[in-house]
Amino acid sequence: MSIVAEVVAGAALSAFFDKLFDKFSSSDLLKTFRKENFDADLKKWESMLLKIQLVLDDAEEKQLTSRLVKIWLDELEDLAYDVDDILDEFATEALRRQLNPEPKSDFVKQMRSKIEGIDRRLQEIVEEKKDLELRENTGRRTITKTSRPPSTSLVNESRTYGRDEDKMKIVKLLLESSDAQLSVIPIVGMGGLGKTTLAQLVYKDDEVSRHFQLKAWVCVSEDFDNLRLTKEILHSTSESWTELCKPFEFGAQGSKIVVTTRNDDVSSIMGTTPPYKLKELSRDACLRVFTHHALDATDFSEYPELKKYGQEIVDRCKGAPLAAKALGGLLRSKHDPCEWEDVLNSKIWDIPEDKSSIFSVLRLSYNYLPSHLKRCFAYCSLFPKDYEFQERELVLLWMAEGLIQETKAKKPMEDLGGDYFRDLLNRSFFQQSSSYESLSFFQQSSSYESLFVMHDLMNDLAMWAAGDLCCRLEDQLGGSKQFEISTKVRHFLILNIQTIASISLMKMCI
Repeated sequence: MSIVAEVVAGAALSAFFDKLFDKFSSSDLLKTFRKENFDADLKKWESMLLKIQLVLDDAEEKQLTSRLVKIWLDELEDLAYDVDDILDEFATEALRRQLNPEPKSDFVKQMRSKIEGIDRRLQEIVEEKKDLELRENTGRRTITKTSRPPSTSLVNESRTYGRDEDKMKIVKLLLESSDAQLSVIPIVGMGGLGKTTLAQLVYKDDEVSRHFQLKAWVCVSEDFDNLRLTKEILHSTSESWTELCKPFEFGAQGSKIVVTTRNDDVSSIMGTTPPYKLKELSRDACLRVFTHHALDATDFSEYPELKKYGQEIVDRCKGAPLAAKALGGLLRSKHDPCEWEDVLNSKIWDIPEDKSSIFSVLRLSYNYLPSHLKRCFAYCSLFPKDYEFQERELVLLWMAEGLIQETKAKKPMEDLGGDYFRDLLNRSFFQQSSSYESLSFFQQSSSYESLFVMHDLMNDLAMWAAGDLCCRLEDQLGGSKQFEISTKVRHFLILNIQTIASISLMKMCI
């Protein structure tokens, strides 16, 4: 399979531009700008940003290989947020004047200084763009591809841990008699949980081999364009999947297909049976995966000095076998406790990609998100790990931050936010909290509202996606250690108000 190149900063910038252009078209806003003789500036901003938007796709691609493009995109993102702030100030002034028509004496002076600053910075960005040789968007985005080997049906069962029960359940579904000509069984879960490994175990099972006269393993696909087209087909109409299945309908009765996917929506289109929701590995199984790859052993009996760090590293993996394998492989043949402690305290995205594929796997999920969902997901980096949240709670936060885009159909904002939430849930960015799942059926069916969490790896992914835009101050700041907060922060969360309220207020005033 080929993977689309990972986009770092600016991945959701196109959605933010759309939000700005919606504000530019506001008649009330234009009226306020015109009253203060700033309407020419507003029109100039819109014109210049429209030209920049034409090269945004190419810039997002090239930032991976060009440091200058990355710096340019960061500056552009910071400028876009400052423009949005000024538009909000004018909108607030327009509302204030509806109550009190008399203008604020210092408003024009303050705005003139800020607008001149935006004019200067925007002109600099436009000039810098000329030196970057960025291509305009022609309607079809050029995708940079990086190759990775396609999956095969081969699997070493002796090195696979904790999936015996899952394997038995899938095998049972395959062996069940059915009157249907063709049945499709989807295995659904977030990236890194081992969906492909489970499918490999099932494919190589002796009972399955005896039951089916013919078996075939297909990796969809070795060419990204085909994968993109397949995704578009699946999203456009369910009938296309039916067309794709027609050749199989001429096979033997009882033919079955097992598919793996991260997207619950895809499974609902493809599946003829309820999806099999793959859960995290048990801690013991995850520990065995880790020790196998780190020490070529099943425990720490030969390296007791590493046990403390190893167990904490496994706890970070939160049942994701790919993470346990990647971090274990990173420490293979390294027996110095200091090196293990460094890995324990590192961020997932700091691990070199030639030594670990875990973050590239997670970024693939992020890259497939529409721009508006990327911004909403990045905002979730404010949540501490293991934080349980309700759908409505998060939707209201998104609404307050202006992250939900109005549609022409004028659908209520809270309903749109609910659509956003369920889309991220279906794509495995969120998952049902285990504390909710432990409730009785009666409790789940009564007044209890569902609770959700992000897997720790997804939390790491959200922090990476947010970059400097989001900042979460935790209670370890109560000590003497100094923390530097980026001036680009737009969303701010304090977890220990008594300890650091004064610090946060000072930083926000700056």
